[in-house]
Amino acid sequence: LSTHNANLPVGGDAENIVVLDYNGKNCYLKYNGSLEQKTICRQVLSIMEGGQEALQERNKNYEMIVF
Repeated sequence: LSTHNANLPVGGDAENIVVLDYNGKNCYLKYNGSLEQKTICRQVLSIMEGGQEALQERNKNYEMIVF
């Protein structure tokens, strides 16, 4: 799956997230890994709609459903 929406890999608990960047001429691999890696988590939070607050709110909702 390829997306510009950071909510999809978070909600889908993606095993490998690929962060690309563009230098004005070429696209290149900046980072890749899972949300357990702080670098990946920071990248996702930086582009995710609502940022860290939105992720915390989602976690609360999931806890209510699971527990």
